[in-house]
Amino acid sequence: MTLSRIQKRIVLLVGSGLLLFIAWLTVTGLQAKHHLANAQTSLQEVRVSDVVDHPKDVHATLKSAADEVARADKLLQNPAWSVVAHIPIAGRSVKALRITTSHVDSVMRTTVSATQGLRTFVHDPNQLIDPALIKVALVTIGALNDPLHETVKALDTLDLRMVPSSVAEPIGKLKTDLMQALPFIDQGQSLVAVAPLLLGLDRPRVWLLSMSNGAEARSIGGFPGGLSLLRVDQGKLQLIRQQSNNTINSLVLQNWQSYVTPEVASLYGSDLSSFPDMNLSPDFPTNAKLMTAMYEQYSGRPVSGVLFADEHTLAGLMQLTGPVEFRGKTFTSENVAAYVGKGVYADYPNPDLKDLALFGLTQKIFNTITNMQPDLLTTAKTFLALVAQGRMHAWSSNPQEQRKLASSPAGGSMKGPHSPKHAVVMVNGAGNKIDAYIHSSVKYVQGRCEAEFPYRTSTMDISMRNTAPKSGLPAYVDGRLDLGPSVRGDGSTKMLTYVHVPQGTSLISATYGGKPAELRATGIENERSVWRFDNVISAQSQKTLHLKFIEYADPTDRPELLPQPMANNMNLTIKNGPACS
Repeated sequence: MTLSRIQKRIVLLVGSGLLLFIAWLTVTGLQAKHHLANAQTSLQEVRVSDVVDHPKDVHATLKSAADEVARADKLLQNPAWSVVAHIPIAGRSVKALRITTSHVDSVMRTTVSATQGLRTFVHDPNQLIDPALIKVALVTIGALNDPLHETVKALDTLDLRMVPSSVAEPIGKLKTDLMQALPFIDQGQSLVAVAPLLLGLDRPRVWLLSMSNGAEARSIGGFPGGLSLLRVDQGKLQLIRQQSNNTINSLVLQNWQSYVTPEVASLYGSDLSSFPDMNLSPDFPTNAKLMTAMYEQYSGRPVSGVLFADEHTLAGLMQLTGPVEFRGKTFTSENVAAYVGKGVYADYPNPDLKDLALFGLTQKIFNTITNMQPDLLTTAKTFLALVAQGRMHAWSSNPQEQRKLASSPAGGSMKGPHSPKHAVVMVNGAGNKIDAYIHSSVKYVQGRCEAEFPYRTSTMDISMRNTAPKSGLPAYVDGRLDLGPSVRGDGSTKMLTYVHVPQGTSLISATYGGKPAELRATGIENERSVWRFDNVISAQSQKTLHLKFIEYADPTDRPELLPQPMANNMNLTIKNGPACS
């Protein structure tokens, strides 16, 4: 078959046009890549300290990077690129680039607009955390919330199969980085808002600091191992008084019922009048009110409120301090929690000497922080992670300040609209320190339901694995006070398991280790039904409490579980049920 002269010209024109089109795509593609590389280089040169030291330069760098991204986005949003993006398989790379660049452009434009305050910000060297910088942070976090969520959602829908690694890997890394940033964005605004009162940026405060030990489990953190007064002023932290709880433990809070609801008083009883058991409730404001009343009754001195922390909080703080030497040992963020939960009892079998050692270590860590200026980003990440894990809580005796705290993750309130509807709380019922060896998990599975009968049959498996040795533990660690003052447990323990579920939920069955489990008590707290089971677990064994129950299938259900801060992190698994049909 011979082509005519006209046909040859047409083929030549089409071929030439295609080559020009490919050349144009290549050139514009390289230009877009160049702009994105410039933006990345600019952002990588920004240090967190520059925000304080050179705020105008930081904003100028953000503006320059945003302009580079905008140029790349303009090139890739050309209709010609849109045509290529619709080519099956081959167009996936182009589509991924266009969507990613478009969303990054939106994030960068929002960032530049939200950080306008950096152009006029001048750091006050006498303040660790400047109120003006907090204002900029609040505006920025609030503005970025929606764009970042939309970006992650868009990246999650991309089909990166058969997309070259040179394109897929950077997009995948961006998605991972943004997903790690989302919790800080979600929680950051409320936490930054309460930072002035927590750190005394507006006026000095004296907080009652309760350091708990997860070796003896309680609802929040663990057994209160001691009390301190923490003075905060302009971001400076000073531990001004520490004392063992031995003295306060022997006291009884007068009129303790007046500080809690009748339902809470009925559920936990007079144990709430004793300081070691004032954190039985998963609602931190309930516990903090009792602790404040007890301390003020005992000392006659008012406090600004309560800060509650545990051994993992010390570990988090040591990410700021680096290694700390104390009594011939080197402590780091990697080993300090295990030492507080286990090692200290081997070194100091005498409880009084153990308390002195822990007080000294805590004082050394706080002194180190007081005498340094930690990196702000590292500090923020540290505290946000601790709050997210339930390792730190705060309550203020000032009603206006408490309203702010209650609406933030640091408040630990179970009364808010965003509080989890379900919670499993493990409380040591043996009076020992075995819980440092307990590894727990909770699996909550929602069942099916019908539109005509909007209830679902759900299950919950609460598992405990006891890794304690059967012998060799100090008597102080291995006791079974529930059986008698001198009884050794050989590594066993007794756990009081409180299960909080939506009010109106009906328990169908309960088994522990495959045998029927006795429901020891029931009650109501914060509009939730509460069931209590007493579970004994031997050393080197594992058992599961299996619950089956019927609960209302609210269309707005958020199947969430409250993660209890244990010595070893509690593992949670949630399986959503299908919509009622």
